[in-house]
Amino acid sequence: MKTKLKKTVVEALELPGKGQVFVWDTELTGFAVKLTPTGRTYVAERRVNGKTRRVTIGKHGIVTTDQARKKAIVALAEMTEGIDVTAKKRKAQDTAVTLRQVVDGYISDRGGKLRPATLADFDKHLTKSFGDWQDKPVQFITRDKVATRHKELSSKSAAQADLAFRYLKAWLNYAMARYRPNDTPILPENPVAVLDKRQRGMWNQTAPRENRIPDEQIGAAWNLLQEMRRAQISSTAADVVCFLLLTGCRWREAAELTWDRVNLEKQWFYLPDPKNRRAVKLPLSGVLVDILKERQRKSGFVFPAKTKTGHASEARTPLKKISAIAGVGICHHDLRRTFTNIAWKKCRIDLSLVRLLTNHKMSGDVTVDVYGDAGDLKFLLSEADRVAVWIVEQAMIASVDEIRAIK
Repeated sequence: MKTKLKKTVVEALELPGKGQVFVWDTELTGFAVKLTPTGRTYVAERRVNGKTRRVTIGKHGIVTTDQARKKAIVALAEMTEGIDVTAKKRKAQDTAVTLRQVVDGYISDRGGKLRPATLADFDKHLTKSFGDWQDKPVQFITRDKVATRHKELSSKSAAQADLAFRYLKAWLNYAMARYRPNDTPILPENPVAVLDKRQRGMWNQTAPRENRIPDEQIGAAWNLLQEMRRAQISSTAADVVCFLLLTGCRWREAAELTWDRVNLEKQWFYLPDPKNRRAVKLPLSGVLVDILKERQRKSGFVFPAKTKTGHASEARTPLKKISAIAGVGICHHDLRRTFTNIAWKKCRIDLSLVRLLTNHKMSGDVTVDVYGDAGDLKFLLSEADRVAVWIVEQAMIASVDEIRAIK
């Protein structure tokens, strides 16, 4: 359908009930108005390098017919010269993509596979570590800016600075793979590479945490936890700490544990989505089974709390008291290290079995092949019991020592 496009004509055109209809201008070849059930949109179309390209100019009412015609003349002239206006527009959009848009795309493309804690960390570093960068094009981020900002953040916390820039490195790698106008990455290189050893070696050499409860204080720590449980002082938090100490679990795995994933009779618990993404059934020692049997099932969570999530979010009180006994600050993950140390060095359990008990990633480990189904580790119950018995024995020794001290 062709006609001379002008305001009165365009407004008189009847919209289709479905689909789209093009009405072409008789004076400017390639200029048209596209009719759809929702309205009228001006477009320009021409073949460029053997391919038909159509450019959207704007909706009628937002742009006038005369304005649309002028823009169409410019677009059609560029296409006549072989300029792919569609690719040009896409390139402009890609090169203008902001850091926040990149992060949103990174999260979206992972389809909900990122953990809530990771998403919270993303948001913290995007809005705080890179708050003044988040709404600027990623091309704004240069090697010099990276080096300067990393130095600034490192003066406050070396570990957090490195974490922030590891996130940024991942986001920008995604941007380089995702946004490729004319099949060319929007960044010639990842600017975070300036921190790498081959460049300047600017990453902070943060020593890994090695805190754990000293062997000689294990008994006293265990007695403290049992006293808190009997006195109903932060008893749920004390129970969580007992669970961590007797299993070597990560905090999230214990805090989010639900009763439908626990079998006290057969002495196992199930982790459907642990950190290594390998669902697993792990053994419950007899000592831990007795502790869990005493818990009232007032919630679906084994360790419920009045929080937004409905489960325990911290165990501050018992950990503070244990830290005083240990003489060093103890956090959730330090209990995992404590369990590993007891299992390996005190109970002489093979290190490969200890790694299985703590559900470490076992890629290429021969133990996985030897023991078969690495997702069902109930057979390690005797090893779990050995750790629990050792801890209880230390508690008994500590109690005797306290009595002797009083006498």
